[in-house]
Amino acid sequence: MLLNTTRIRKIESRFLSLFERTFLKATKGKPAPAYSKSVRTQFKSKTFEVQADKIIDDIYLQSIDYTDSQVNEQLSASLRRERRKVKVSASTKPLPITEEAVKQAVGLSEEVTKSITRILKDDGIYLEHPDKLEQRVRDLWGGQKYRARRFTRTFVADVATNTELWRYQDSGIDDLQFYAKIDEKTSDQCRMLHGTIFRTNSPDARRYMPPCHFHCRSDIIPVPITMKVDPKMRYENRDFSRQMDQDFDFLEDRTDKDLIKKTFEDIDYFRDEYSIDQFILDEDLEARLQKLNVKVLSELPEEELGLKYTQAKTVKEAETWVLENTSVKYTDFKGVDIDIVNEMNERLSYHLNLAPKISEKMKFYGTGQAQFELWYQDEINKQIEWFRKLHPGEDDKQLLKRVKKLVKKPTTGGYAHTWNQPKFGGIGVNKKYGGDPLEFSKYLDTDVASGFHPIDCNTPKSTFDHEFGHVLDYVYKVSDSPTVLDLYDKLLKDQEFTKSISRYASTNRKELVAEAWAEYLNNPEPRAVSKQIGELIMSKIKEGQT
Repeated sequence: MLLNTTRIRKIESRFLSLFERTFLKATKGKPAPAYSKSVRTQFKSKTFEVQADKIIDDIYLQSIDYTDSQVNEQLSASLRRERRKVKVSASTKPLPITEEAVKQAVGLSEEVTKSITRILKDDGIYLEHPDKLEQRVRDLWGGQKYRARRFTRTFVADVATNTELWRYQDSGIDDLQFYAKIDEKTSDQCRMLHGTIFRTNSPDARRYMPPCHFHCRSDIIPVPITMKVDPKMRYENRDFSRQMDQDFDFLEDRTDKDLIKKTFEDIDYFRDEYSIDQFILDEDLEARLQKLNVKVLSELPEEELGLKYTQAKTVKEAETWVLENTSVKYTDFKGVDIDIVNEMNERLSYHLNLAPKISEKMKFYGTGQAQFELWYQDEINKQIEWFRKLHPGEDDKQLLKRVKKLVKKPTTGGYAHTWNQPKFGGIGVNKKYGGDPLEFSKYLDTDVASGFHPIDCNTPKSTFDHEFGHVLDYVYKVSDSPTVLDLYDKLLKDQEFTKSISRYASTNRKELVAEAWAEYLNNPEPRAVSKQIGELIMSKIKEGQT
C-alpha cells in the first residue's frame, strides 16, 4: 500500500525532522518572550520553504512511480531509473501546496510555542537565561512532537493519495477499490469502506480516498480488467451495514445504522478540518508536473502517441478497430471476453507505436483457433485446385476427401501463440483461456508462483507482451545476437533459469527473449537478465528507426 511503503515513510520522517530542526533552531539562544516571533520567522523563511518544496516533489514522484507500477506500465521502471536525473524547473513563486505546507506549519508551530511557553510560565522559569531554557524546551518539545508527527503524516498522505488518484485516472483506469488491512487495529472508517469500488473520476472517489483519519494507512487499488465487479460493491449501491473481509467477501454480521452514520460524519469532519482543500491540490498539480517534467499520459500529442486505442464495448467494435487502424488483414475474436480483447488491442497499439516495423509480421490478430481455421481452409482450397489439375474428372467431394488426408489442421495449445507465417502470421489467444478471464488469471498465478513464468507476469497483459516479444524477435533477430547466445549458454550451464528468469525460458533462446520482454514490461524492477535483454530490444528498435 502506498502510504505504507518505505519511501513514503522516509519522506514523512524527513518532513518531521525538518519541522523539529526548524522549531529548535528558532528557540535556541533566544529568551522565551522572543519565541513566538522567532518561530514564526523561521517557519516562514526561504530555507524552510525550499526544503518543504523538495519533500513535496518527492511525494509526487514516489506516488506516480508507485501508481505506474500498479498498472504495470513501463513508465514506472523508466521513472524509477531516471529519478535522480530529474531536471526541476526554477520557480520564483512557491507552488500552492508548498504555500499550504508553510501556512499549516506556521500555524502548528505557533500552537506548540504557546503550549511550551505556558508550561515555562507555570514552572516559573519563563524569564530564565536562554542557556538554562534550552534543555527544558527540548524536553517539552518531546511532549509536543506527536502533534508534528500527526501533521506531517496527514499532509504527506493527502498529497500522495491525491497524486495516486490523478495518475490512475491519467492512465485510463476506470475503477478503483478501497483497500484496508483488516485486523484489530483497523478503524471504523476504513473497515466500513474496505472493498468499496469507486468510479475513478467520480467526486465520491475524491471524498472517500485515504486518509480518512489520523495515521490512516489504507489505499486505493486499481480494479483488474479480469475482475467481474459485483454491483453491490460499488459505492452508489453499497449497503454499508454489510462489511467485507480481507478478500472482499461480504460478512453475515450487520453494522448498526447509527454507527454507519457516525462513521461517515467522522470522515467528513476529518476531511473538512484537516485535509488540504481540493482546489489547492488541483491548482498545484499542473504546475508541479510541469516543474518535475512528468509526462501526462492522457495529454501526449497525437504525433507522439501515434496509434491510440479506445476501449471497445463489443467484440465486433474491437475487430473493426483492428482492421481500420492497423496492418492486420484478418481478425476474429469470437469466444473471447471483451476485457481480454481490449487488453490484446491495447498491447497491439503499444507495440505498433513502439516498433512500427513489426506490422509486416502482423497479418492476423484474434483467437488461435480462428487463425488456424483460416490457414486450414486456405490450404484446403489451394490443394483442391492442385489436385483438380492432376485429376480433372474427379468430383469435388472426392477431391476434398483426398485433400483432407494430406492437410492437417494445427491445434491450439497454451494461453496464446505467435506464428511467423506469410499470409496468416500474427498472434492468437486460446479461446479456452481468453473466454474466461478469471480462469486465465488463476492459471497464470499458479505458473508464476511455481517459477514457470517470470515475476509479475501473471496477467493476460504479460501473456500478450510475451507473444509480442516473439514478434520483435522475428523482426530484429534478437535471439541470434551474441548477447542472448552467451546469456542462454551461461544460464543453461549454471542451471540458473528458474532463479534468474523462469523455467519456460530454458526451452530455447526464442522463449528466453519472449520471457525476458514480458518481465521487462511487467515487473517494476526487472531482474538482471530481463533488464539486459529488454534494453537490447529497445536499442535494436532505436537502431531500426534511425
